[in-house]
Amino acid sequence: MKLLYCCHADNYHIEKWIPAMQQVGIDVEVLTFRPNSSLSIAQHIANPIFNNITWFDFWALAPKIRQVYHEIQADVLLCSFASTYGLAGYLSGIKPLFVQTWSRDIGADASVNTKDAWISRIISRHICKQANGITTDGPHFKAFVETNWPEISQTNILSTWWGIDTDFWKSSPEEKKNARIKLNIPNDSKVIISPRGVYWYYRPHEVLKALLHVLEQQSDSFVIIPTLNHERDSETASFLSELNRHPRALIIDEFLDKNKFKTLLQASDLLLSVPLFDGISEVVQEGIACGLVPVLNPIPANKIIASEGLQVEFTASTQPKAYELSTSLVNAIKQLNESSILSNNVELIQQKCDVKQTANQLKNFLNLIS
Repeated sequence: MKLLYCCHADNYHIEKWIPAMQQVGIDVEVLTFRPNSSLSIAQHIANPIFNNITWFDFWALAPKIRQVYHEIQADVLLCSFASTYGLAGYLSGIKPLFVQTWSRDIGADASVNTKDAWISRIISRHICKQANGITTDGPHFKAFVETNWPEISQTNILSTWWGIDTDFWKSSPEEKKNARIKLNIPNDSKVIISPRGVYWYYRPHEVLKALLHVLEQQSDSFVIIPTLNHERDSETASFLSELNRHPRALIIDEFLDKNKFKTLLQASDLLLSVPLFDGISEVVQEGIACGLVPVLNPIPANKIIASEGLQVEFTASTQPKAYELSTSLVNAIKQLNESSILSNNVELIQQKCDVKQTANQLKNFLNLIS
């Protein structure tokens, strides 16, 4: 099977999925506005009209998709994110067209009432209706599509965990010790990482406030906050500035490659993730694979993670305030020495969350529907 994959090739998740596709026998080439020099793959680069990529650039991308698709004699077109590359794929007229939806183009745009979200929601629904098949990031988003967009045939939806590279995401006591030395973190610290960044839907106000509370309450605690270079409002910036002055907090205000990110996970004990909505989070899976205890809110995606047998510490509510979050974190710290809390987690992740399994599911889906 020859696949043309239209996506941001430099995306952290895309960088993982493409080699997995290749390993299961999918012959894939990429068309992208954002190439990735680390990928051993043919990349056809499109240039935006201006510095920032806009919807107009995706409208204008359709002729290049047609050109590249026919030049490489592709069999299938797969477009990442319904309202961007999916839009371009639809306008190209190429069939069969498959659309890879994300938690934002279904979850975020269905949950907020801004002009951009409203436009994106209309585009996403139309594109998904016209596609031969779509993938969703977990069964809860498949259920959303089936309920809210009933014109899309259930047989044309693949619900899957994209999964992680289980050969890469792992840790050991020695690696944890070395990671803490590298980051200048005392080895006896109880380390909490909030790895999702600071976009509004990751609830940074409550998260950062809670981490400040934990630092006050727990003298052996240490917090790591990678912002992933996300945009932030003034209140989030103020919390980050206060944390940055704290001797037991590490703020990393940049987008990180996977090796640097792995070091942060290996140095940590607890992983905090309490977004308003989510797909089946890869970073939560990566954290569990590195031996971290996940502290999550009970939204549908996180309940699915727990339903697979993975041991999770849940907050009481889906949108916990700072006090509830800090209480949950302090309780989780107190349980860190209880060996049962991590029983089977790493083994289950290895069994259920390998990205190559997902790539095989995708391959079978594309063959079946196309």
